[in-house]
Amino acid sequence: MEGGDTIAGKRRRRGQEAATGGEKEVRT
Repeated sequence: MEGGDTIAGKRRRRGQEAATGGEKEVRT
């Protein structure tokens, strides 16, 4: 669920591999 390009975009660039299923954990 991409509801925040500001934080999600930065985390995705830092670790695209973790963004696959680790975005929720990092966003919490």
